[in-house]
Amino acid sequence: MNDPVLFEHLYTSEDENEDYLDPLTGLYSIGGLRHVLKKAEEKAASDSVLYVIYFNVSDFSLYNQTFDMTGGDRLLKDIARSLRNIFRDSVVARLGSDHFVVVTSSMSLDRDIMKIHNDVKSYGGKSLEIKAGIHEIKLGDDLMDAIDGARLACVSIKNRFDKTYRYYDNSLLQALNTKRYVLNNIDAAIENDWLKVYYQPIVRIRSGQISDYEALCRWDDPVYGMLQPGQFIEVLENSNLIYKLDMFMVEHVCRDMREELDAGGTIVPVSVNLSRQDFNHDYCDIFGFVDDMVEKYNISRDYLHIEITESVLGVNEHVLRTELNKFSDKGYNLWIDDFGSGYSSFSVLKNYHFDVIKIDMNFLKEIDGDKASEKTRTILYSIIKMAKFLGMETVCEGTETEDRLKFLVSLGCEKAQGYYFSRPVPKSQLCNIAFEHENAIDRKYEKQTGMINLIDPPMNTGAYIQSQPMALLEVHKGYVRLLNANNAFMHYFGKNGADPKYVFEKWVNSESIFSANFLHSAEQCRKHRSSQEIDFVLNGEFGVLSFDFIAESENGTNYSIVLRMQNLYSDNSLHTVSLKQAAVRSIFLMFQFAHVFDIDNNKVELIYSDNPDFNVLGSESDIAKSVEKFCDRLVYPEDQKRFLDYYSTFRLRDIYKTKPDSNIINYFRILNRGEYKWTILALVTFEYLD
Repeated sequence: MNDPVLFEHLYTSEDENEDYLDPLTGLYSIGGLRHVLKKAEEKAASDSVLYVIYFNVSDFSLYNQTFDMTGGDRLLKDIARSLRNIFRDSVVARLGSDHFVVVTSSMSLDRDIMKIHNDVKSYGGKSLEIKAGIHEIKLGDDLMDAIDGARLACVSIKNRFDKTYRYYDNSLLQALNTKRYVLNNIDAAIENDWLKVYYQPIVRIRSGQISDYEALCRWDDPVYGMLQPGQFIEVLENSNLIYKLDMFMVEHVCRDMREELDAGGTIVPVSVNLSRQDFNHDYCDIFGFVDDMVEKYNISRDYLHIEITESVLGVNEHVLRTELNKFSDKGYNLWIDDFGSGYSSFSVLKNYHFDVIKIDMNFLKEIDGDKASEKTRTILYSIIKMAKFLGMETVCEGTETEDRLKFLVSLGCEKAQGYYFSRPVPKSQLCNIAFEHENAIDRKYEKQTGMINLIDPPMNTGAYIQSQPMALLEVHKGYVRLLNANNAFMHYFGKNGADPKYVFEKWVNSESIFSANFLHSAEQCRKHRSSQEIDFVLNGEFGVLSFDFIAESENGTNYSIVLRMQNLYSDNSLHTVSLKQAAVRSIFLMFQFAHVFDIDNNKVELIYSDNPDFNVLGSESDIAKSVEKFCDRLVYPEDQKRFLDYYSTFRLRDIYKTKPDSNIINYFRILNRGEYKWTILALVTFEYLD
C-alpha cells in the first residue's frame, strides 16, 4: 500500500495568499486547492491514492430563508470548522455556497463522513442533511474531473433519505461521459435540430377537452439516440447553460403555433418551463426574449403560459419577483410546477402571484383502485380548495389511470395531465390524440365555473360540513346538468341507493310545469345576474330553491348557477309529518303563487311561488302599494283597473268581514314568461287564531 500523502507538511506561509482562501470560512478556495495538490505532486509518489469528497448541504436555501443570511453564514463556518477538525491531514476547500471539497488519503472515510453528518444535524436540527460523493483518484489526475465525479455521486443520492454518501462507479462514469457530451454539443443540438419539442395534453376534467399543452424537450442525438430529459436538463442547469435550451423551446413553440394558425387550425395555450438561470441577466433577458417571440410570430400572450418549478423560487427572491411581475403585467399566465414537493409551498403562494397550481405527481402514486389514504385525500382537498379560494386553477400531474382520474373528480380538481390521456408526442402526432380542443370562447367561462367547488371536505378533517343542500349546475341549451354538489344535496337525492345525479336531472328536466318554472327561474337569474327564488314541493316536502349566477359562455350556449335548497324538513322532523300535512303542501302544486293578506295589520306575505316573476307581490307592510306594484308590472293594461278594484283594500276588508270562509275567483291576463296569459286568481278567506 502506498504511503499516505501528508498534506500538513506542504503548508507554508505562501498558502495564506488571499487568492487561495475562501473569505467566509478561511478554507481553501478552488485556486488554493489546486495550488496545494500541485505541491503534493512534487513531493509524493505519482501513484499515491487520494479520495476527493464532495459535500452538499440539502435545502440550504430554505435554511437561509428561515434564519436569514447571517444564520446561513454561521452554519457554513460551523461546517468548515468540523471538516477541518475531522480531516486533519487533508486539504479542505469551499467551492461556493454550501458546497465543500475534501481531498484526503484517510482510510476511515465512512466513519469520518458520518461524523460530519451528525455534526451538521446538531447545528441545524434533524431536518438538515449533508450528503457526500466520493471519487478515488491517483495523485496527478485531473482535479476538476475528480470533483465532477464526486459531485455526480453526491447528486445521485440527493433524494435518497436512506443514504448519506456514495462512491463514484462505472454507472456514474457513463453519466459523466453523457454530461460532457451534452455540454460540448448543446449548441450543435440547437443548430442541427437534434432538440425536439414534444407536447403533452392537459385535459379539463369536467368537459374532457384539451385545455392546454405542456411543451417538453427531447434530444434525438446522432450518437446516443434519444436522450431523456433527466440526462441533459440538470446538466445544463448546473452548468448555467439551460437558458439556451429554454430560449430554443420558447421560439419553437411560438413558431409551431403560428404554423398551425396559418394552416387554418385551432390552438390552445401552451406552457413552457423556465429555469432559475433564465432570470439571471448575466445569461439572458428572458422576459424580453419571450415577449419578442410572441411579437415576432404574432401570438396572443394568453396562449403562452410561463411555468416555474417551485424549487426555483427560493433563490434571489426580489429579482425573481420583479421578473415574474413583468410577465403578469403583460398578460402572461404564470404556473407553479411541482407544488407540494418542497418545504416552502405555502410561503410561495404568499410571496408570488400565480394563475395555476400544478400539484406534484407524487401525491397520486399511492392511488390503487379507489383507495387513497385519508391523509393524502385531506392534503389534496385542502390544496385544491385553497387554490380556488385564491382564484387559481389546479392541475394534477401523474394521472395515469381511470382510478386516479376519479379520485381527482371527487376532490374538485379542474385539470389533469398524465399517460391516461397521452404521453408527450411531437407536433405531427397531436392529431392522433382522441380529445377535442377546448373552444377559446368558452375558456373564461370554464375557468369561472371551475372556481366553484361545493364538495365537502373529508370527514376526518373536523372541518365544518355544510348542512344546507347546495349544487353547482350548468344549463346547456335548456338542459340542466349537475356538476358537483355537497354531501347534503347528494344525500337528499340519493335516498334508498338511488343515483343522485340521475334523480335530480330527471326531476328538473321533465316535461312538467315545475320543470318549466325551474328553467325560467334559472334564465331570469342569468338574464338579470341576480338571485332568484321559487318554491317547490317534492316527496311531501315543501321548500324554497334559490338560484345564484356564476358565469356564462361568450356565445350564450352555457351558463352556470349555484342552487340552494332552503327550509327543508330534517329527517327527524319528517317522521312527525302527517299524511294530511303532506297533502296540504302538495296542493300548492296546483297554483303558481300564493299570498296571505293580513287585513288587520295591513301586510302581505308571500308563502309560495313557482316563478320569480310573481315575487313582485312579496312580503311587504302595505297592501295597497304591493297590489299596485304587481298590477303595474304583470297585469295586462286593459285589465289593470278591474284588477285594482278586485284587490282594493276596502273590498278585501269588506269580503273578510261579510263573507267569512268564502272562495271568490276572477280571471285576469297575467304576464308569465314573456306572454300575457289568462290566469285564475282565487281569494280564500279564513280566520287565523294566534
